[in-house]
Amino acid sequence: MSIAGEQTAFVVLAVALLAPLLAQTPVAARLPVVVLEVLLGMVAGPHALGWIEATPFLKQMMAIGATAVLFMAGLEVDFELIRGRPLRLACTWWLLALAIALASVAVLHVVPDVDAPIMVALALVTTGLGLLPRTLRDSGKLSTVYGRMLLAAGTVGQVAPAVAVALTLSPRYNAAHEFAFLVAFLALVVVAVLVGVSVRPPPMVALLTRTLHASTQLPVRLTLVFVGSFLVLSDKLGLEGILGALAAGMVVGRASRDAEAEPFRIKLDAISFGFLTPFFFVGTGASFDLTTMTRDLPTILLVPTFL
Repeated sequence: MSIAGEQTAFVVLAVALLAPLLAQTPVAARLPVVVLEVLLGMVAGPHALGWIEATPFLKQMMAIGATAVLFMAGLEVDFELIRGRPLRLACTWWLLALAIALASVAVLHVVPDVDAPIMVALALVTTGLGLLPRTLRDSGKLSTVYGRMLLAAGTVGQVAPAVAVALTLSPRYNAAHEFAFLVAFLALVVVAVLVGVSVRPPPMVALLTRTLHASTQLPVRLTLVFVGSFLVLSDKLGLEGILGALAAGMVVGRASRDAEAEPFRIKLDAISFGFLTPFFFVGTGASFDLTTMTRDLPTILLVPTFL
């Protein structure tokens, strides 16, 4: 790693430490830690103080951090909570939002540089599931009607656009091939869930339990390989990495739902939220160039329209 990369890594970790400390102050008490991480990243980024540089190391860590965010979101999604009416309503409202987005893009098509209607429409109806499940769980609202509706909407708003992009905008395969690959991928996810829930050989369970608190950390290493395999598979099939990370999280989450797996989930929390995800959020803030955006008046005028 270069000197610039080492400095960037140190500043990101320092910001990751500062953000939760600021969240304890009266001024920033109502702001989520991730918002503070993004804001502090903007201040420390190359377009402000210049303490964080857009190094290859940072870009790679941002990609890993984004994967961790999506994996942990999938880990927290409980389909027992959102199935039925919440999921049906989420799908219905997402389709309605897509129709409105397509109509809006048709109007905006006369604006210069708005020449990718499908991409823009899907961007308008995409929601980041991200930390939503954990936020709802920490606030005690996950099992409420409001929490279930919000979780269902976030799940559909994250997964449906990724599926739509794979079916309509894939640069490698046509829609028919992508549909077949998508069906095969979903079938594999279902099989993985069934195997994870029902197939638990006592020798394997004993081995994982014995090494959970040892230096080998076999359950954690096994999870990392599992996530990597889903990411590679989704890429080979021309699907979005979002689907691979979310699916891996859902499989691991379903297989580790019992109370005995709580220490294992705590370790995943520590790795993801304590180390990996700050690189994504701080790096996102650092890469935000507000000055370039403010130079383009038409772009500024479009922001309220999209909102």
